[in-house]
Amino acid sequence: MKINISFIILLTSKLIYSQSANLDGDFAIGNGFSVGHTVSTMSLLNCNKIIISGLNFTNFNGTTLSSNIIRLNSNGTFDTNLNNGSVSLVNSIAQQNDGKIIMAGNAGFNFYRIRRFNTDFSIDNTFSVGINSNNGFNEKINKILIQNDGKILVYGNFTAYSSTTTKQLTRLTNNGSLDTNFNTNIINIPAINLTNGVRYFSLLSNGKILVATNSTPKLIRLNSDGTIDNTFTTSTVNNLVSTITEQSDNKILVSTTVGLNNGQLQRLNSDGSIDNTFTTYNITNALINEIHHLSTNKILISNFNGAPSSSRMVRLNSNGNIDSTFNI
Repeated sequence: MKINISFIILLTSKLIYSQSANLDGDFAIGNGFSVGHTVSTMSLLNCNKIIISGLNFTNFNGTTLSSNIIRLNSNGTFDTNLNNGSVSLVNSIAQQNDGKIIMAGNAGFNFYRIRRFNTDFSIDNTFSVGINSNNGFNEKINKILIQNDGKILVYGNFTAYSSTTTKQLTRLTNNGSLDTNFNTNIINIPAINLTNGVRYFSLLSNGKILVATNSTPKLIRLNSDGTIDNTFTTSTVNNLVSTITEQSDNKILVSTTVGLNNGQLQRLNSDGSIDNTFTTYNITNALINEIHHLSTNKILISNFNGAPSSSRMVRLNSNGNIDSTFNI
């Protein structure tokens, strides 16, 4: 998916705290990327530097690039200290507590779908996946998340990890080996084990895992070991899920696709039941792309696929009503 870099930069700036959306003049990217560059993902590191990955990177604000991954300083200037060689498209970036960085995506030179880098961005050879193109995952990775215990949840189009069958959602240990206990538990869940059964997943603060499926039920919760959590109500979400975000109070924001191309945002209680204090947000002929629960308890969302310009970024009050004081 092509991402508008100015939108993401806005999200990491002072915008979310202000009443109107203004560019942060202290963030000095200059001319940024040239036309034709595609930004696929960004991640704010613990040191406040910013990792950006995409396709067709040739220069950034006048600096010639030799990689599809670059790093910016916290003020938006180009960090010349990062040079990891050419890679293919990166879809997801996650940083461990020790500062090491895991990147995952499509195959490429020195990459092979998932790699871990040391803090100086040299390849971490203690991470045992991706030695050559025949190892690791057999198809692209869409998203990775790191659990509190250091294990790595991986979601993508794959059907195998090396010679072991594992479909779309699996877990690696901290050294990159397959967590066979987790894989054994989820492989018998029909909605997950189907071909293209998984649409999305989210790691909750209590260590449990929400999984959106292309089957029925549309949303299920797993315990941390991959077994089904039968205490979670699965009958409240009837449409295909696009995005999941957990609030600080453990309520769950879920965006879905209604019909062919209409977006909807609803909120669930922590047990999966509908939160009746929340007004469902609907948008016609457009889909919800991102949800951010802000420290003010307001909710920032982005809409795309035909949304009018005035509706591409919307802020909601904590009860789901549109915040009319937010003006882009």
